[in-house]
Amino acid sequence: MIPAASNRAELIRHLEDSLVEWFRATRNKVFFLADFEGYGDNPLARAFQAEETALHEAQVVDNATWRRLCPRADHGHVLIGPLLEGGKLVGAVAVTREEGGFEDQDVRLMNRVCLHASTRLAELGPELSGLTPRETEVAAAVRRGLRNREIAGLLGLSEYTVKQMLKSVFRKLGVSSRTQLVSAR
Repeated sequence: MIPAASNRAELIRHLEDSLVEWFRATRNKVFFLADFEGYGDNPLARAFQAEETALHEAQVVDNATWRRLCPRADHGHVLIGPLLEGGKLVGAVAVTREEGGFEDQDVRLMNRVCLHASTRLAELGPELSGLTPRETEVAAAVRRGLRNREIAGLLGLSEYTVKQMLKSVFRKLGVSSRTQLVSAR
């Protein structure tokens, strides 16, 4: 279903490239909860977090309520599915349509897509769970022995940004040095 990928960022690119076609989506996004600001007053997001299964807005609220909560024209209909690692909700796959609501077959397809993506994430290794795609690229570069300056040049970032990303990577993985990052499992 999703083409082979050598790292998390590549897997997400492949997935996002396919979502528009599979779901006739206007927009799509793969995101990780570590990067998510919170659920606020969004009942779809709260229900999704509680259920950990694919849901669309019409399963949670009526159309008038949805339009009031989410007035964006390109978010007329939203379908969201879970990314799981080690049995824990770590992220989501979301697609939107301007017109034409999602149906049961879309929910089933989203659950299949998310199961496949979750399996592929696990195959890429739990050691990078919870990292953003860019943090994954930085961590992989450290594991290849690159210095901050080299990573910055390779990824088109400033050295300061690389340092800040490494701080975030260390915090998320519970390590305190590059050596620990290299041996993290």
